[in-house]
Amino acid sequence: MHYDEPKDSKEMWARIDAEAEELRTRRTPLYVHKRIMDSIPDDLYSKREPWYTKRMNVGVVVGVVVVILSLAAGIAIGKLL
Repeated sequence: MHYDEPKDSKEMWARIDAEAEELRTRRTPLYVHKRIMDSIPDDLYSKREPWYTKRMNVGVVVGVVVVILSLAAGIAIGKLL
């Protein structure tokens, strides 16, 4: 038997209820809440653009086109053989 274990189940459930009530009423301290809220940017979603309206880098576009053409050439050569 554990040294801190209650003797009967009535006492055990009363203790569990008291601890649960204490945890239910526990709140985040105000200074922690303020620090969390201050670290979140106010305009987090206002500056986001959809992916299709953003300007694309020419190098990325060329890379994608090269990959697609290489795949197509590989498939064409594979069918010929």
